[in-house]
This record gives sequence, C-alpha cells and structure tokens, in this order.
Amino acid sequence: MEPLVVKQSRKGNFLYGIGAGIFSLLCLILFLGDFRPDYGYLARSDSAYFRAKCMLFIGVFFFGCVLIFICKRAKSGKVILIVDERGITDHSNACSFGFIPWEDIEWIYLDSILNNRFIEIEIKEQQKYLERLPVWKQEVVLKNQNLGHQMVCITLNSTGISPESLLPQILMRFEEAKRK
Repeated sequence: MEPLVVKQSRKGNFLYGIGAGIFSLLCLILFLGDFRPDYGYLARSDSAYFRAKCMLFIGVFFFGCVLIFICKRAKSGKVILIVDERGITDHSNACSFGFIPWEDIEWIYLDSILNNRFIEIEIKEQQKYLERLPVWKQEVVLKNQNLGHQMVCITLNSTGISPESLLPQILMRFEEAKRK
C-alpha cells in the first residue's frame, strides 16, 4: 500500500498570511498614529500611552514574524503527515512527536474543540514520548492532557483536508498493521 502523504495547502497558508499581514499593518498604522484612547483616567497619563505604543510595536513585530514564517512555509509546501506501513509521522503542530510506530498506538479517533476537528492518537508508553520533547513542549502536552485530550493531536487546518475524510484511510492502515 502506498504511503499517505499530507502537505500543507498553499491556499490555507495564503489566508493565514493575509490575516497576519492585516494585523501587522493595523498595528503599524496605530503605532505610527498619534492617538490617545479614552479609557478614563489612564488615557490622560503618559505611561498608559507609552504602554499602548509598546504593545503595538510588539504586535507589528509578532505579526510581521508570523507573516514571514507563513510565507516561507507556504513556499516549501511542508509535509505534515505521513502514514505508511511502519506507522505515522506527524509534524502537524509545534508539539508533534514525529514518527510513531503502529505498535505504540493504542487507538485513533476524531475529537474537536469549538468546531475545530482533529485526529487524536492514544499511545501506549506516553512517558517515552514525553522524554523526546523539550521541557516547555512537555508542559504544553501535559496541559492538553489535563483538558481531556491525548498527547498526539493531528491538526489539519493548513491542509485543506478534513479529518473526517482522512481518518478512515488511517484506520485502514492501522488495522492492517495490527494484523501483521
């Protein structure tokens, strides 16, 4: 059976890039403008004005960096998921574990948060996988588990493929691997 390869969609990245560009431009316009928002007594102080300018500068920098990152990512057409006879290789988010062999997978199913659907993978030896990650990523994964989700959550937002259409193909390969 041929490997199932999922790449990021240029269209999805383009839309995210437009959003980052708009936010960066909006922050820049507000940063360069001489506005004094009316938030009561704080608006009259110079420290509130200075803090607002600092936040807008951070916004310009942050969303500018996001725009550059998204443009580079869209250009490369990064592969975010590979499903083959050996297992699943996940690079769909910042806390992905990379390669997970079929024998380490307990179950695969769909879940969602606020209409955002994703594929969750329950793995057998969770501590082994946690140790692969830097400490800050371990904390994010553990917080995700505290919310009732698995350590491995495959998000397909930037691919243009729905998790509902992809899950049956993954489950078919999973069942085939369990039979071997």
